[in-house]
Amino acid sequence: SWPLIVLLPIQLAALLMTLVRKGLISTKSYHMAYTASLCLPFVVGLRHFLFMKTPDFLVVGVIGWAVYQLRRKGISKYALW
Repeated sequence: SWPLIVLLPIQLAALLMTLVRKGLISTKSYHMAYTASLCLPFVVGLRHFLFMKTPDFLVVGVIGWAVYQLRRKGISKYALW
């Protein structure tokens, strides 16, 4: 299921930081790979929405947009939870 793709950045961050500490990759490489892994769930969710024709990704996007707009209007993040 596509929601499990969010685990990739968490696990990859630990691996990449280990590689940085051992001197196998630079911090710039770490940040580039980590940024790409953070974008991956969006790409996978969008692909899932386009090919499987299920509304779950669209619903999550609309809810995220609505929460963002409410926060911009000054609604407490604790009230939104």
